[in-house]
Amino acid sequence: MSLNIVFGLKDNFMIPLNNSEFKIFNENWQDFIAKTSINESDLWANDIDQSNRTLFNAKLYSLLHSGSCEIERNNLSDFFWIEMTKKTPGIVNKWRNSLRLSLEDIFPIINLEKVFNNRRFIFNCINTDLLINHIVENKVTQFIPLIKNSVHDGYVNNILKKLDDISLKFLNDLVILPRLMSFISITLSEMALDFSTLRSGPSQNVQWLDSFQLIEKGQIKQAILSLSKERENWLSRNDLVIRASRHYEGAMLGFIRQATSSFKHQFDFNLKKITNKTNFNWVEVNSPARLDLAGAWSDTPPFFYYIYFFNFLTSSFFKVRYTTNNV
Repeated sequence: MSLNIVFGLKDNFMIPLNNSEFKIFNENWQDFIAKTSINESDLWANDIDQSNRTLFNAKLYSLLHSGSCEIERNNLSDFFWIEMTKKTPGIVNKWRNSLRLSLEDIFPIINLEKVFNNRRFIFNCINTDLLINHIVENKVTQFIPLIKNSVHDGYVNNILKKLDDISLKFLNDLVILPRLMSFISITLSEMALDFSTLRSGPSQNVQWLDSFQLIEKGQIKQAILSLSKERENWLSRNDLVIRASRHYEGAMLGFIRQATSSFKHQFDFNLKKITNKTNFNWVEVNSPARLDLAGAWSDTPPFFYYIYFFNFLTSSFFKVRYTTNNV
């Protein structure tokens, strides 16, 4: 059984009724009577002196036991906490005839552990949704404190589950997918506590090999599901968690390879055809990023020379000019 407690932001529970500063649901006493027809005898017993009548001991909150009273509960909620401008005698009479409690009655029986756990759950759900939205939209956010808080409160698995779900939603987006894998790696790293500084490292354990092969084959959905399934086997110890983190970093690199290899299919040109006729040719290309086409540093002569620029006003791409030398 639960009981909703609602009050006005300007209400002071301990101010007596005979004080001019007394507010009830942000209304002064006379306005409240005019709107609701509720009077002093409804809220306070006759043996309570007027100077001792406060919101703290006012019998405001109705307690309805039966499931058949659900409609009445909703109507009472609308009447008191939302509409407040309508005078509905029928609902007021039901309220008068119900078992009612004051804050003074309620406070001693509140389960504080349950209240704080519920608030902690809501807080972490909001943080998780905020984190996921910022990752997808590539917004700047202080994500480490959010992850650390979820680890501390025991809700970090919610983040991992949401990251898995959103990864499945963006199967064909090889820009967002590596970012999501990176954040799973970071989350696992924070779960590893004392091992959290050791995330970068080898990611070649045979147990993860099937998942990586699926990435290389372009079977993205199966790869994500396989990674998630294997991850569950590595959460029992912090040293294993950090190794799982390394393998998700490896998965991130695998998806980046998929993204960069797609360039070859979109722009298929024959380098040999360019270089067959003569040893040197100037070739101009437009690219959104630097490409190490030589298989080494592209600023190392005699393979390539290049210049590049980025116009921040027009947001134009880099322009690269390079030479080929029978590479």
